[in-house]
Amino acid sequence: MSLRIVTGRSGTGKTTFIQEEIVAEVEKQPMGSPIFLIVPDQMSFSAEYDMTHDYNITGLIRAQVTTFKRLAWRVLQETGGISRKEVNGFGYRMLIRKLLENHKEEFALFRKAADKRGFTSEMERLLKEFSRYSLDSLALVNLEESFEQVDAPRTLKDKVHDLQILVQAVEESLGTAYVDSEGYYPLLTAKLVNSEIIRQSDIYIDGFTAFTTREFELVGELLKVAKRVTIVLPMEAEADADDEQALFYQSARTCARLKEIAFDNGIEVEPIKHCMHQHRFKTADLQHIESQFEVFPPSPKVSDGSVQIIEAANRHSEIHAIARQIQHLTQNEQMRYRDIALLYRQPDVYDSLISTIFPQYDIPFFVSQKKPMLHHPLIELSRSDLH
Repeated sequence: MSLRIVTGRSGTGKTTFIQEEIVAEVEKQPMGSPIFLIVPDQMSFSAEYDMTHDYNITGLIRAQVTTFKRLAWRVLQETGGISRKEVNGFGYRMLIRKLLENHKEEFALFRKAADKRGFTSEMERLLKEFSRYSLDSLALVNLEESFEQVDAPRTLKDKVHDLQILVQAVEESLGTAYVDSEGYYPLLTAKLVNSEIIRQSDIYIDGFTAFTTREFELVGELLKVAKRVTIVLPMEAEADADDEQALFYQSARTCARLKEIAFDNGIEVEPIKHCMHQHRFKTADLQHIESQFEVFPPSPKVSDGSVQIIEAANRHSEIHAIARQIQHLTQNEQMRYRDIALLYRQPDVYDSLISTIFPQYDIPFFVSQKKPMLHHPLIELSRSDLH
């Protein structure tokens, strides 16, 4: 049992390092002890694709790319507990709505707001946040008592009181037959000690800068059970944990917390593997921007032309300029649309502009966004039939 942390700035080859190590082990012993690469949900497909396409292996049996939730399914199938059904999405929201209505007269602060539009969605987000950080009804009871002792404002005490009622009602409704979207974490944490698969495994964790309370509890249990746990963190130095203004403060704090958990449990902490050489950014301009991103004042450099900064009078002009540049690249530079990506913030502002301006230039595009199903034609058809 040991903990190894792989660190480095963006593009220094941290992920490549662990992937090459996993591939080398798979080639050496294709049917050896299990290897799990745990990544966030949005990375699972790309990580598995990279493992099977960027290296000279045609399949994975020993190594598996998974998420925490999929790992929970695997372990619970082995140790028991998989029979619980997950309640999420609209089902979880309907449960909250029902409980708000049932306990309306017990609420001190939420009584008038419980029927308001959007209140159920706000409660859903809040309860999921509570679940991620292991805040249950007992913790809220203790918090309510502490507020009474310090004579906290009445509004604050009423809010905690109402939340305690709601959280307890959700816990009682879920019981031992159901779990919420975060409910598999404590189940997995409790069952890991009985898992022979994990006991024989090497665990790699990549794609995280921080962990929630429940994820820390789970990682701590993995450290106690698995043969070796390797965690990749984007950071420059451990000293960043003492500087809240540091670019890698969050990752450095995570590193310090992980080492603290390992020391508290008597687990060996291997020397940090720090990746230093830049591999991702091929041009001098991009390398300079990455290295000087958090430096003030930054050191100037003569541009090689690989980075351009364009100023527009307004957002419409900005999107028109981008569309003209894409047209130029595809018509004169032999680039394909599939090789061009547009990254932006404020999707509520830019999505509509892109959707109306790009068709004027005959530019095909795909906007990666989640869309509500409420007004989907199939849903409308089902609702019409039910009426």
